[in-house]
Amino acid sequence: MDIITPRALSSLLRSAPVRRLCLLLVLACGVFTLFLLHAVHTFWETAETYRSNHLREMVLLARNQVQPVLDELASGVYGRDHALVLVRERMRTMTFNDTRGPNYIFMSGYDGTMLVQPFERQMEGRSGLDLRDAHGVAIIDGLIETARANPDGGFFSYHYTPPGGSAPEEKLSFVLPIPELDCYIGTGTYLGDVHAGERRYILATAALAVTVFLLLGLTFVTALGALARRGAELEREVEERKAAEQRLAAAELKYRSIFQNAQEGIAVIQDGLLSFVNPRIGEILRRPTHELVGTPFTDHLHPADRPMAMDRYMRRMGGEPPGTHPPVRILVPEGERWVFGTGVLLEWDGRPAVLVMLTDITDLKEAEQALHAREQQFRAVLTQAPFAMALLHPDGTLREANAEWLALHGLTEATGNPAVYTLGRDRYVLHAQLLGLADAALAGEPIVTEPLEFPPGATPDGHPRWMALRLYPVGGAPGAPDAVAFILHDLTVLMDSERERQALLADLSRANRALSRAQRHLKGVLDAMPSAIVVADAADRVVLWNPAAERRFGVAGQAAHGRPLAEVAPELARHLPRLHAARRGGMATPPERIVTPVEGPAGARPDGLPGEFRRVEDVTAIPLETGEEMWGILRLDDVSERAAMEDLMVQAEKMASVGGLAAGMAHEINNPLGGILQGEQNLRRRLLDDLPANRAAAERSGVTFDRIAAYADERRIAGLLDGIRESGARAARIVANMLTFSRRSDPSRLPVQINDLLERTLELAVTDYSLARNYDFKRIAVVRRYDPHLPPVRCSASEMEQVFLNLFKNAAQALALRDDGPPPVLTLTTAAEAAHVRIEVADNGPGMPPELRRRAFEPFFTTREAGAGTGLGLSVAYFIVVTNHKGTITIQEAPEGGAVFVVRLPLA
Repeated sequence: MDIITPRALSSLLRSAPVRRLCLLLVLACGVFTLFLLHAVHTFWETAETYRSNHLREMVLLARNQVQPVLDELASGVYGRDHALVLVRERMRTMTFNDTRGPNYIFMSGYDGTMLVQPFERQMEGRSGLDLRDAHGVAIIDGLIETARANPDGGFFSYHYTPPGGSAPEEKLSFVLPIPELDCYIGTGTYLGDVHAGERRYILATAALAVTVFLLLGLTFVTALGALARRGAELEREVEERKAAEQRLAAAELKYRSIFQNAQEGIAVIQDGLLSFVNPRIGEILRRPTHELVGTPFTDHLHPADRPMAMDRYMRRMGGEPPGTHPPVRILVPEGERWVFGTGVLLEWDGRPAVLVMLTDITDLKEAEQALHAREQQFRAVLTQAPFAMALLHPDGTLREANAEWLALHGLTEATGNPAVYTLGRDRYVLHAQLLGLADAALAGEPIVTEPLEFPPGATPDGHPRWMALRLYPVGGAPGAPDAVAFILHDLTVLMDSERERQALLADLSRANRALSRAQRHLKGVLDAMPSAIVVADAADRVVLWNPAAERRFGVAGQAAHGRPLAEVAPELARHLPRLHAARRGGMATPPERIVTPVEGPAGARPDGLPGEFRRVEDVTAIPLETGEEMWGILRLDDVSERAAMEDLMVQAEKMASVGGLAAGMAHEINNPLGGILQGEQNLRRRLLDDLPANRAAAERSGVTFDRIAAYADERRIAGLLDGIRESGARAARIVANMLTFSRRSDPSRLPVQINDLLERTLELAVTDYSLARNYDFKRIAVVRRYDPHLPPVRCSASEMEQVFLNLFKNAAQALALRDDGPPPVLTLTTAAEAAHVRIEVADNGPGMPPELRRRAFEPFFTTREAGAGTGLGLSVAYFIVVTNHKGTITIQEAPEGGAVFVVRLPLA
């Protein structure tokens, strides 16, 4: 065995090549250690950044889920309390899994009330202001302050004991305010496993660096030993054999001591058996050394590594020089460990053997495997991430990228060539005009954009897209990152889905509002219908009872609901057979007109007076299919007024026939009336006028004309003839007025003198006499107060004549109701106003109380007994004045008693 003298070793160590080699060894170990520490730090910094972004994204996703409710709250569809209930229900369903297991979205109010705690529902509704962490920090106060100070959300960390844990851990929470509801939402994650993992990997990296340093040192020592042995050979050629033998003996003792005390495992393998092992081998294999000697060395190897180790042993025995080989696994009682071995061929007891030096690198190997696994995880995140991701150099050139990122940029591979790609020329950065943000990202500032819309011309495939750009610094010092992570979130499908969802929500909201409006309209229609609507189920119990039914039967809808029809209103029992027939036949029955005499109190009759009246109703039964059973609808239409109108129409038809007969009779009367007037004129000319023909005829008869004149004067023939003439003229005027009144109304508007029209109407009214109604117009004194300068009014003379005739007859009938008092007087007044002509028709009759004056112009309203009037005279007058002539008609109380009808017609 070669011996290295101290002088040779000192000379070797002082040589320049060895010094440079030592320096390079130290530098290599330092650079390797720094690289490993940097890699671990960069990886964990990226992992923490990803975790923070994950918290933000989960909270923003939760905010997006409740945004439609907030929109409905802003538009007024929901109230604040209802919106808060909907938001809390949605938040309770938002749970997810992270590295520590199930997680959730929490929600609290600004007053400290915990609103949503999915895994601790008993905490909801309680105040959390007294909740503090392990260092006394008020957790809820901190979260509220963070939410209030950061409208776009913020992070807050504190120390809290996790569920199932025994000691407090740092917890990072991200909160986002919802100012519309005075609350905030958020989520958090415990960082204990993150910090513990970082410490473990730092220790593993340090162990790996030390191991590599030892391996390099061992290699250096081996090389140094080779050099030393070469020097020893030179020295042995010079030294005497005796000194060589002494050195040999000393070296043997020295190496034996090294074998026994070496920190590396040393063994001699001969014939495949362990012939010698030092104590370190026993420590590595966890067995006493005496049990190892004589055992096959392959028995201590992992079965998978035995063929490789035997092949290396045989090649070494065959004279193959030492080389670099991968580590192998050995079997120990608690499992397996990793060792790195080198073998040297030597002679042992005169026969060839292999000297093996083993180094236990289990800790280093485990750290290396863990680091490799983390690297693989990082690469898997990069290559298998569901979003486009790339890693950029600090100068903005491309370092690594996954397939999605390359496809979005139209690239086939990741290349650092600045001519192919730089961040400053990125198509999306240029289109969105984000050069300033890109420079900030390369300077180490995190950049996150909102979803941006890119038209077809901005994308390589020519399809429009929605994307969010995110750039994060990776490693390095502040302001000088080692790399920049560039993430593209393709949100096209999400935004399209969101637009579709918003459109569907808008359609649903419109449909709900339309349904609500339809329900309100239906209820309004049912409530406003004059028909009594009664809906009954299959057992004839009331389901719906509208306000008209309440008024008709005097029973409130709430009191009628659920009760049998016959019990609520006994008179409905007679309609049940018709209702049952409609259900069986599946179709509505024809309306049946039911006439019922009713004896009612004051207010029950249309005129508001007590007594018996006739109620006429059309009753219709309608089936209603509800899907489970057949219901029925009873519709009761009060057609009393319509029936009266029909009677009136019949009467009007009769009156029209009478009018036609009257017109014919007037024409027939005019013929003899003309003969009478002509005969009167002839009698006057032949008896009273002193004409030559009359004297000649008298003389031929033997009588003088003077004697005939004396006879006529004695017998007052002239007076009689005057009476005939006046009566005939009066009859002619009456016939003319009847003809004018019976003609169809002329809608044309012509200038009319109201004073003359009143006089013509008076002449027609004077002929009105009713013994049954106990009035005679001739007995009424008429006082005329006409304005002689009254301007003409453009109107329909026939229509206004009908108005005045109705007013005159109404006054005459009112005056006939008086039992005593002054004589009946009808006063007619006309006057010109600024834009109208005022006509007053006043009587000194009993007058009208205010409640009757309010209803006087209603159709069919009358204060006389049944059959004495139709109740249409004043309503027709109102229609002609207000609707046809755009005037007004009112009723006032006369100062001396009676009623005054005031008509105002606009001037032409």
